[in-house]
Amino acid sequence: MRKLLTNNIGIKLLSIVFAVILWLVVVNIDDPSVTKTITGIPITILNEDSITAHDYVYTVTSGETATVRVKGPRSILDNLDKTDFTATADFSEMSITNSVYATVELTDENAKYSSKIEFLRNSSVMSIQLESIQTKEMNVTVTYSGNPEEGFAVGTQELSVPSVVVSAPESILKTISSVEINIDTTGKNAEFTTYEEPVLKTADGVTIDYSDNVTISSSRISAKVIMHRIKEVPLVFQTVGTPAEGYAFLELDYEPTSVSVHGLQESLDGLASLVISGTPINIEGARENVTVQIDISQYLPAGVMLQDENQKMINVTAVIQGPVSQIFTLDPSAITLQNTPAGYTAKITTSSIQASLQGTATTLDQLSKSGLTGYLDLSAAKAGANEVNLKLNLPAGVTMEKAVDITVELTQGG
Repeated sequence: MRKLLTNNIGIKLLSIVFAVILWLVVVNIDDPSVTKTITGIPITILNEDSITAHDYVYTVTSGETATVRVKGPRSILDNLDKTDFTATADFSEMSITNSVYATVELTDENAKYSSKIEFLRNSSVMSIQLESIQTKEMNVTVTYSGNPEEGFAVGTQELSVPSVVVSAPESILKTISSVEINIDTTGKNAEFTTYEEPVLKTADGVTIDYSDNVTISSSRISAKVIMHRIKEVPLVFQTVGTPAEGYAFLELDYEPTSVSVHGLQESLDGLASLVISGTPINIEGARENVTVQIDISQYLPAGVMLQDENQKMINVTAVIQGPVSQIFTLDPSAITLQNTPAGYTAKITTSSIQASLQGTATTLDQLSKSGLTGYLDLSAAKAGANEVNLKLNLPAGVTMEKAVDITVELTQGG
């Protein structure tokens, strides 16, 4: 038996080695060892509170998913994809460069392959950017949409919270310009209460979406809205002072001449007009038009508001007329002869009687329509031809530019 086993032992050993090699060749041909790179493996964050607990938020700048390179039988690797691996990044091990390794392992269901595959690369680097959480208290702005019932307008509102605290990453907080709630007033004609969600807006009016890192102290805000009645009232302006001598105040010129206001009914009942009193339009010593811009909202009664805030500034012009000259022609019949000496008869012999007068255009026009009259004082006249100075009956503000003498023939008897 021993002879049988030891006979040609070299050949027999060689046969065994050859058989093993042949088996390995057959196995590798049928199920060869290969390498495979698998990407896009989701990374689970561990100990995230090591960052968030210190009022920081983070943004993954690179390495959001992991990549692994493995080696093993083709029959196994061909059936593995990213769902067969787990990747974890422990934020408590964050480096000073804000980077952390994400370690990749087989899932529990695939742990049976751990002895058959080799990890050539089982970690990826995740980099993050840290940003501090900041807070800011902001007033709540109310905007309105829709049209109330005709004849009504939004009056005042009372908010449950006039301001809120916004918490957000510093870069986002810098872009928040306002906190707004919008109230729909369609068809409203009486007091009502509504509950609205505040909206964050940029300076350009762009809405900022809420995220896990953006919070606001009040998620809903109640608003009680008081509705007002609308009324159209005329504007009444007043002037003070007197223009320079020879000048006259003609009128006030302004647009609009009336405005729409709103308020509670009891506030509007006694408001027939909006009188702008005091001394806003001073024409003392004026020689030209005086224009003043007046904020009429300052003269509104308590509880009454302008319907259109764009109408609160009104340009008012006090029209001042300066002196002008005009030549008037008088008929002798318009001139009265006074103090004619006893026993004498007087007769005007000047054929054309003209007088140059100075005054405002309006006053001279009125004088022209009413008729110019005058008189001659003959108390110093003597028989024959006399040159007598004409006296005119002039209204205030009108003067003669130069004296006018008229020839009067005085004859005895008559």
